[in-house]
Amino acid sequence: MDLLSSTTEAEQNAPTSFGGDYFPDLRYVNAYLEEVVWIPAMGRWGVPSAAALIRVHVRKMSWALRNILNTWDEHDAALDFIKFTPASGEWMSAKYIEAVAHEVVATTIRVHLIGVQGPAASISLDYQPQAIEDMEFTFPQRLHFVGFLLEKSKRIANQVLLRETLYRYIVLPMTTLRSFARFRELEGMLTEEQKYHWLYVNPYKNTGCSHPTLEEQDQLRTISDAHWRQAKADRQRPSSLG
Repeated sequence: MDLLSSTTEAEQNAPTSFGGDYFPDLRYVNAYLEEVVWIPAMGRWGVPSAAALIRVHVRKMSWALRNILNTWDEHDAALDFIKFTPASGEWMSAKYIEAVAHEVVATTIRVHLIGVQGPAASISLDYQPQAIEDMEFTFPQRLHFVGFLLEKSKRIANQVLLRETLYRYIVLPMTTLRSFARFRELEGMLTEEQKYHWLYVNPYKNTGCSHPTLEEQDQLRTISDAHWRQAKADRQRPSSLG
């Protein structure tokens, strides 16, 4: 199409619609792409509001991103692994790593305050949780295992630093971890007591809270279910954008 064509000529030569013109303008697009798809069952439990507690989580994520000790894919993802070493120096900027660590923490907070957003999370099989923990995790548990994933996989840490797939790993940390044979072996070696501490004690260190009791978990599920039903009702309500 000639860039100097008149509006009338451009309209006459316009491509046909793929399936329909669904969105009058970008406001409708943004509203659609930000729809809540599901809400973590434990909702806001353990989500920090104090700057000092947020800083604790950010520092944990920074260390996880930078770690190159006892990783799982230094051979399978050697080209990614080397980016974290002084020999390459690609991911040696402490300032940038801290910025991305902040983004990881802030995005995880958003998931627990608002829910998992975007139609991709309901359409794509890549977003389907295979681990019940991903839907049941509290904020401290989710961030703890996101950190474990970033610490052990430099391929994934590289993707997150490139800001390619950060959201998916935050939504599905346990599903992603179980795709690694090394993780499945480690999980299988744990005694019941070790597994309890692994899931329900270690994630809460230095967070100022502990895992909710069974009664509190029931209450949190009720609250999250109410939030989900409200979000679903808002989706079905005629748009107020127009």
